[in-house]
Amino acid sequence: MILTIAVDANPILAALLGGYARIILFDPRFSFITTEFTTLEVQRYLPLISEKSGVPHHELEEALRLLPIKVFKRFVYRLTLDEAHRHIGHIDPNDTDILALALCMDAPLWSNDIHFTKIKPLTIKILRTRDFIL
Repeated sequence: MILTIAVDANPILAALLGGYARIILFDPRFSFITTEFTTLEVQRYLPLISEKSGVPHHELEEALRLLPIKVFKRFVYRLTLDEAHRHIGHIDPNDTDILALALCMDAPLWSNDIHFTKIKPLTIKILRTRDFIL
């Protein structure tokens, strides 16, 4: 059985540079989903990552397109946006969409943002990169 996991921006950014995040994203035991908002957030960081890593911007864009992540538009998870906003909106409004998708799909959420682990009660599991490695 393949486990579907909602993935936040920071693991996606890490995967573009290689390492464990990239290995995890290509693990056939998992299926990954994210939001259109999250992909736009990742794209905003590409120039900075290109500058710091020395990887040309166009190569990072191509690598992003090749990641096996299904992207959902907001209308799919619109019914869980209010709940997500109540949980995370006051901490980081940029994380509302990915949390809403995870809640809608009843999927674990992969993020290295520590503030997700402080949300109580939360009906979904929060995964960090190290949870896949252990």
